[in-house]
Order: sequence, then structure tokens, then C-alpha cells
Amino acid sequence: MGLLNIFKTKAKADDNQVNANELLRLLFSQISFGTPIIDVVNQSSAIDKGYLYNHIVYSIVRRITTSMQGVPWQVYKVIDDKAEKKFKTAFKVKDYEAAMYYKAVAYEPDDKSEISRLLAGPNEAERLNDLIEGLASFYLITGNGYIYGLRRSGDNSIIRLYNMPAHLVEIIFGSYLKPIKGYRLALFLDGEIPAEDVLHIKTFNPNYNAQGSWLYGISPISAAGNITTLSNYAYKTQIDNFAKYGVRGILSANKEGLTQEQAEHIKEKWQAIVDNRKGDIMVTGLPMTWTNVGLSPVDMQIIEQQKLTLRDLCMIYNVPSQLFGDSEHSTYNNIREARKGLVTDAVLPLMEKIKDGLNRFLNTAEQGLLIDYDLQAFAELQDDMATQVASLSQAWWLTGNERRIAMGKQPIDDEIMDEVLLPSGYIPMSDYSLDEYSQIDTTDEVER
Repeated sequence: MGLLNIFKTKAKADDNQVNANELLRLLFSQISFGTPIIDVVNQSSAIDKGYLYNHIVYSIVRRITTSMQGVPWQVYKVIDDKAEKKFKTAFKVKDYEAAMYYKAVAYEPDDKSEISRLLAGPNEAERLNDLIEGLASFYLITGNGYIYGLRRSGDNSIIRLYNMPAHLVEIIFGSYLKPIKGYRLALFLDGEIPAEDVLHIKTFNPNYNAQGSWLYGISPISAAGNITTLSNYAYKTQIDNFAKYGVRGILSANKEGLTQEQAEHIKEKWQAIVDNRKGDIMVTGLPMTWTNVGLSPVDMQIIEQQKLTLRDLCMIYNVPSQLFGDSEHSTYNNIREARKGLVTDAVLPLMEKIKDGLNRFLNTAEQGLLIDYDLQAFAELQDDMATQVASLSQAWWLTGNERRIAMGKQPIDDEIMDEVLLPSGYIPMSDYSLDEYSQIDTTDEVER
């Protein structure tokens, strides 16, 4: 039964009577459970022909992951559930000022939990940022990122985190209610890793089929397969042409023409250079002039194609091509705006995906905790923060602690920080007594 027929069959039933489990049973009826799922997209090809072979793909991936480096991660304890919900809502709508305010109200840093100690040293060889860089890189290249959690034999808690090479990971079917039974590394075919021991982040895959291929993410490089193939071929063609023909131009005598013997000698020497496929230097005792004829139409076409390739790949990865030297196709007014666009459109969505994955994998919600990164670490967002500081400096009706909270800082335990300071000398309002003013005789003023 095809997928379309399944949905047609279920559509005939009353909406209130649709049984999700039955739909899943029908959907998985043709799947063999307990066997590795076939990935229709060759993820190794995305690594070999994309990241390792194409400098544009490499540059884009490195630009995104480098922007994530140095951003501190922290475990927080939830102290206000309502503020926590408002924080998450504000972040989703990209209201970063409100998000920082509610975050400061909702959480306080935690350094004593097991999760805090785990993130301080996820494994013997890596810092947390190194681990996240590897996870993010595999995700950007293959559409999949995997982290293995090593559990303590006693209480079954996770004590180590390790990256798994995405192109070597196989997904094992479980049941129709729990499709993923576990994972298997291609290098260790005898072992099967339980699903609950692996954090798997992936891109959306609409390729629903009987092989379960949709459980793998789709590589952005796979989506740009024709683009990267054409780009790689263009560069290879350019290299071959240069190796074959060397430099191209006109070699001519300065004053007197060449004799037939001299011309033949130069021709033979030039042909030897071409046959050896080397851009060698030809030396002659005659006074001669070299005139460069410039790029051929083929060369010009290749260069133009590379520009289009850059723009297409940047569009797929949601990064501004302006950051990679594309001055002819600027969608931002300046480099500063382009860098901010990189952070807001490419870096932060990926970090949110990783953050959500880590919190789900380590069950932080059950412990009243949250794993999060410091939004203020992004210099590209400092302009917004500078505007916020300028605005808060004029908001005299806010207390000092309210201003600190608005900037994502923890309040200070001091009475003066909870006072509203009037603009005139910033004197505490409590220092003024209304009784003093009520005793002032204003009769003369009224009569006048």
C-alpha cells in the first residue's frame, strides 16, 4: 500500500476517530525492523566532493562554525517558570532585548550539578566548544550530527560525550511506535548502540519510503549536488587548461624579424613546454616582446560560473555572499550588516538546534535546569545592545536592578538598586516627603 493510499484511507474516517497508532502501523507495514536503514544519499560523497574538494563549501562551513567558537555555554537553574516561557517566546520572534531580560529573571547560573561538570569536560580530548564544532560541522556537511553519551554503570547517568562520524553511522529500525532502535558505526559492525545513548540532530527529509530513509537528514551539499559538481568540473577544466597551455599570448621580435631557423627553434621549445604540461620559462638570446592576450572566453565563462556557484551555495546555507568577496551581489548595505545576518540567519538557528538537542538528551527539564549559550558573546549584536543601553540610560523610571535585568545581568542585592532615581541629581524618590510640600504656604502665589 502506497503512502498516498494510506492517507486516503484514513481521510475517510471521522476526524475524531483517527487512530495515530494505526496510521503508523500502516506506514511501517512494509519495513523490516531490526536492520540498518538504507540512506539513499551518500553522505561520504558530501564530504569528499563537497567539504574536502570544494573551497566554497569549505569556506562557508568554516565561517559558520568559527562564529560559534568562543561562545560560552552555561547550565542554568530555573527560578521563574513564567519568565522562562516568555524568554523562549521572545527568542523565537528574534526580540533579543526582551529575551535577555526574561532570561535574567527566569534563570540563575548553576555550577554544581552533574551536567555542569559534564559540560566543563565532555571527554578526555575535547572542550565543549570543540565537541560542538564537530557536531555542527557534520550537520552542515551531511545533514546529520551524532553525539554518543557514555553512561556510568552504577546509576546509568551520562559521564562522557563523544562525536560520532556522521558518514559512518547507520540507523537501526526498532518498531513502528519507536522507529529508531539504535545506531551502528560502520567501523564496528558487531556493536549496536541503544537509541537513548545517542543525540541525533538532523535536517528535515521528506523522502518517506519503505527503507526508512527519512530518518536520515538531507545534506545541503546533496541538495546542491549539480552546483558543486559543476563548480568542481569548472575548476578542474581551468587547471587542465593552464597545465596544458601555460601562459597564453604573442611572442614577437622587438626590431628585426625572425629567421626561419630561429622561428622553428622557438616553436619547438614552446611545444616542449606544452607537452610537459608545465608553465615553464622559455629563454632566448633574441630581443623579444611578450604580449598577454588575456583570458579566453572559456576562462571568462568559468569565472562567471564560480560567482553564480558562490551565490547559490550561500543561499542554500543562508549566509551572505558578501562575506566571501561577492561585491557585485550585495544584499546588505555594509559588511557589518552582513556579519549580523550571518549570526541571526545561520549561526543562531544552528546553535538553538544544538541547545535543544543537548537539553533533551541530558533531560535538563526534569532537573529544573537549562543548557544555554551567552547571546551577548556575539559582537555582531552589540549595536542592538548599544541602542538598548542608550535607551535604558534615559529610562529613569526603572530601578537599577530592572536595568541590569534588561541587559541580561543578575540583580544586585542592595536597597538602593531597587529605588527609582529622579533625573535631577538621581536622588532617591523616598528622600522626598510629600508632607514637606503640603506645609508650604502658597496663598500669596494664588493671590498674585
